[in-house]
Amino acid sequence: MVKLFSARIQTFYFRFLIGRNKRFIGLMTATMMVVYPVFVMTILSLNDFTAPNELFLTGRILAILFFVFFSILVPILMFGYLNNKRDLDVYFSLPIKREQMLQTTGWAGYFILLIPFALTWWTGGLLAMIYANLSLFILFESFITAILIGSAIYMVVVFTMMNTGTTLDAFLYSLGVHLIPFLAYGAYILFGYSMLLGFSDINSIRILNFISPIWAIFNTIFATSDLLFPPMAYGLYWVMISLVLCAVSSYLYTIRPSEKAENPFVNKRFFPIISTTYAVLTLILLYNFIYNTNNSTSLLTIPNLIFPLMFAGILYLIMDTIANRSTKNLGKAMMSYALVAAITLSVFIPSTLTGGF
Repeated sequence: MVKLFSARIQTFYFRFLIGRNKRFIGLMTATMMVVYPVFVMTILSLNDFTAPNELFLTGRILAILFFVFFSILVPILMFGYLNNKRDLDVYFSLPIKREQMLQTTGWAGYFILLIPFALTWWTGGLLAMIYANLSLFILFESFITAILIGSAIYMVVVFTMMNTGTTLDAFLYSLGVHLIPFLAYGAYILFGYSMLLGFSDINSIRILNFISPIWAIFNTIFATSDLLFPPMAYGLYWVMISLVLCAVSSYLYTIRPSEKAENPFVNKRFFPIISTTYAVLTLILLYNFIYNTNNSTSLLTIPNLIFPLMFAGILYLIMDTIANRSTKNLGKAMMSYALVAAITLSVFIPSTLTGGF
């Protein structure tokens, strides 16, 4: 953590990265401007410059949607050199310390991301203030909140890239990591309805604001009346998560073996953790979903168990095949899944029999 804050940004390298990505910045800006201010202006001109507030709301939602998409794409492009041995040798031969290179590349990438978002948000926001009487304070608060929470979306991808060795794996597993909170929440809700006596899901959706930055960025900006805390508080919370991810990523970056570039994974623990998490959550989710959709009053029946076990097992084997780029380890993967399923059921079954106690 000390190295994280003591590492200084290389200004020359920072300017080089910004200059090299000018066309990409222009492309992102044009894309985001089309879906918000240009779209809004087009509709306004067709309606004699009178339009409902929902039009500007739609524009802001589209702007945030593209901001989230580019928050995933930009770090993959900025740190793409990690997945090419030739590029890696060139970058690591530069007279820049690894910690400085990580910090400079990371900050440059986020700056590249913020330029088109800021231009889009404030151009569209100016129209909203003129034609829809949108409050400047709300516009400013939403902008800062989006930037703060967006840093967590960005850093999840950076963290994933420190554990993977190809661009495809980085992209797929970044999406996979961002999907885990939704699977976990779905498993929790269905398990609670099925097994826990007296379970109530009132306000439980608010949990997602603390476990998923993608959910949080939409919910804190567009559903402020349903929040426990002010939007900026959620932004600061996710900044703290970003700093933790940054510290972990910095450590992984410094010990990342260069010779493992272009291999699916450079951290042998990453895939087992992700695949096991998916297998367990899928097993619980499907079991409770099937139980809630049939007329059986018995919790533990063969029909209730066989499909979740088989589906989660196939998912686990597919993930293993993709990770290893072959089917030669299927036997070992089947044994690993059997162990995961056995441990999951050994914890899950007693809770179903005791109503969650």
